[in-house]
Amino acid sequence: MVTRKDGRFAGVAIIEFESAEGAASSLEKNETEFFGRKMFVTYAGEERGGDKPPSEKPEGCTTVFIKNLPYSITEEEVNEFFSTCGTVKQIRWTPGEFRGVGWVEFEDTTAPDNAMKLKGKDLGGRPVFVDYAAPRKKREW
Repeated sequence: MVTRKDGRFAGVAIIEFESAEGAASSLEKNETEFFGRKMFVTYAGEERGGDKPPSEKPEGCTTVFIKNLPYSITEEEVNEFFSTCGTVKQIRWTPGEFRGVGWVEFEDTTAPDNAMKLKGKDLGGRPVFVDYAAPRKKREW
């Protein structure tokens, strides 16, 4: 189950089935009511983006969003994978428990275009999802 930074449930769960038949039968629950709310069920492959076109590249973009990473992935493996795209400045993960998603920030604005070409390539045994990342918003408290 995916949680927010404050530990509350984010309304998303990723379920791994022991068989393809079990996963297929779960699709019968799509758009059914669950605890008073409509529930949406898809294959994880559909959520990865598949043939989904990339987002529009934000002006001055130096960062890509990555997901569908194996939970055993290391920062070094991600750095090595994206090193052919340009100089990696920083790799960031979501706060809290690792959920297979993160961001790769590069030194220049051409590297994210190169990184987009790696979408769907094998990273740690899984097809990596890559998309342009929106600039980080500064929070004022």
